[in-house]
Amino acid sequence: MSELSHFELSKCVICQLDTQELLLQMTDKGTAAVIHSCVAREMHKLEVHLKEHAGPFVVHGNCRKLFTDLRNVQSACSNDDVPVKRLRSSVDLFDWKHMCFFCKLPADFESDKSAVRQVQTLELREAILTQCSVRGDEWALDVQGRLEDCVDLVHPEAVYHCYCHTRFFQGRDLSKTGACGRPEDTVNADAFDNLCDCEWLESSCEDRLYTLDDLQQHMSNYVFDKFGRLPDSVYSTRYLKKKLQMKYGENVYFAEVSGRKNVMCFRNLCSFIINDKWYDDRNHDPEQESKRIVTMAAKLIVSEIRSMPCDLETYPTISDMRASDTTPPLLHLLLRNMISSQMKQFTIAQCILQAARPRTFIAPLLLGLGVQLDHNYGSKFLLQQLSRLGMTASYDEVERYRQSVLEATCPDSVVGSTFPSCMTQ
Repeated sequence: MSELSHFELSKCVICQLDTQELLLQMTDKGTAAVIHSCVAREMHKLEVHLKEHAGPFVVHGNCRKLFTDLRNVQSACSNDDVPVKRLRSSVDLFDWKHMCFFCKLPADFESDKSAVRQVQTLELREAILTQCSVRGDEWALDVQGRLEDCVDLVHPEAVYHCYCHTRFFQGRDLSKTGACGRPEDTVNADAFDNLCDCEWLESSCEDRLYTLDDLQQHMSNYVFDKFGRLPDSVYSTRYLKKKLQMKYGENVYFAEVSGRKNVMCFRNLCSFIINDKWYDDRNHDPEQESKRIVTMAAKLIVSEIRSMPCDLETYPTISDMRASDTTPPLLHLLLRNMISSQMKQFTIAQCILQAARPRTFIAPLLLGLGVQLDHNYGSKFLLQQLSRLGMTASYDEVERYRQSVLEATCPDSVVGSTFPSCMTQ
């Protein structure tokens, strides 16, 4: 019952409510009983009101009975919660064969025999009960209660963790159980996730090679910009290599040469994206799931583009410029479902490949278009503008192609005697 802030003499002095119940006038003995209940309930305002005013006071009969009832007064004065009796139906069944009887956590003896033991002797139960009486703490009482329900630990094939057994007999606390070793640094873990998810490593379209020092430097810059920590606090190159191998497995390759820095590159990244990431990152939100599907499709196409074999030693021939077999299958499938014209499919695919790998791929169609425009118009400005838009090869590439054709078609004696000392056409 909450204490009221003000009191009216014409209403029930206890509840101060307007009800149809008959109001009764309290005697001096009844007032003293209410004051005694106020002291027990620590309702000081009502106590002061009853002592300072001479009365008479009126109350509801039920309010007075409930307010002065000894059981209600004791429950109101008690600050501790009344313990709820635990029933056997409220406790989950304990599986002796698959749960450690020390910590109640899962313990699979068949899969991890080095960390899990199975009870083989009857004497172990007596030894544990003796240790329970020595410890006398909450953990010991919990273990003792389970062991008293099972007189034979061998028959149910009871199992336990080795470290739980060690900590129990050493008198150590259960809350300190767990994996050994230094806890993981959350800042470095965040930097490593950013390293793997950033655009220039896992999602990069261009076929690039990185040293471990490059990756470590990226982590250092990220940690310094976001957390303000010193760059030397990130993973070492050896541990960074181990983390990359743990994350990507056989899909990451390190070229190791004595006396030189380790160079890293990806291989078979499509299988890694499909097998490891697709099913783990599923989302039930339709909008987020649509974005995830498009992102994964882009990563698959990117990984296929990066694994394309490219010839940088020779320029494509006229027949290569007209062929359409250079488009990767996934990219060709995407464009075929979006564009009906086969020529436009091939053209857009060439533009995407050239933009994705500008330094390691020469698009045959864009090179042929650049050579034709240079032959018809001879405008350097036109080629430069179209090259910036990703629609033709660069002007420098066209000039290198023309020089290559000249050296390939003219005899060495003619080229050597006329170029570069004089103009050659």
